[in-house]
Amino acid sequence: MFQTVDVQASFELQLPLGKACGAQYSGSLKSLENLISEDLRLRGFCHVQVSGVGGTARLTVCDASSLSLGCASPERVGVNMTWRARLADIPPSSTLDLRDVERAMAGEQLFGRLSELVDGGDYRLAMDDGSFAVASSFLPPGVPTEAGLGCVAGHIRVLNEPNGSRRDEGCGLTECQTDPAGLECDEMGQYREAQRDTASQTSFCLTENGERLAWTETAVPLNDSDCIGTAALLNTP
Repeated sequence: MFQTVDVQASFELQLPLGKACGAQYSGSLKSLENLISEDLRLRGFCHVQVSGVGGTARLTVCDASSLSLGCASPERVGVNMTWRARLADIPPSSTLDLRDVERAMAGEQLFGRLSELVDGGDYRLAMDDGSFAVASSFLPPGVPTEAGLGCVAGHIRVLNEPNGSRRDEGCGLTECQTDPAGLECDEMGQYREAQRDTASQTSFCLTENGERLAWTETAVPLNDSDCIGTAALLNTP
């Protein structure tokens, strides 16, 4: 079962004439990030009211990592806002699920309202010292909201087939991640083609099912690219 849901929105802020975004302004960027974060919180962008067949709930969807800033160009600051909720945040007394939360965050309460605020070009901020005042705001063309269900740290998306009836996506550990041999896994939790045995200081290739190809063993370190296609040779007459 999925444990988290994220909804992401991006927009850009135009700096006034004479101001430029660059490495030398990293301190000002951090101050601007804190200012925007607090401003959005005060505007109600860190809570969402979720309603569904299972009832209603008010959830907090911001944390310290929700907002991030970077230089989109010398004249523009890129802002990335991520709203996040966990399954554990939903009151157990309700039967709401993360799909209900996703719809609420990606709807008019958060993403829709932020888009309206930014797209009008009227979202303006000024720091106390006058630096990095925002001249205008706008949404980058062709950049829609991004939403997705995720897993808690240490787990990834996996596919199960309960009773062979249907494919059901959820969270868990893959066969590679639970392999007692301690083989290396890639970022998707699948077996890496190239492996290294630190005890014997030998390298070898694996099949996609984690089968060791003894004839590929070598003292020379291997990369995944060195092992591509080796499994297919097993079926070569």
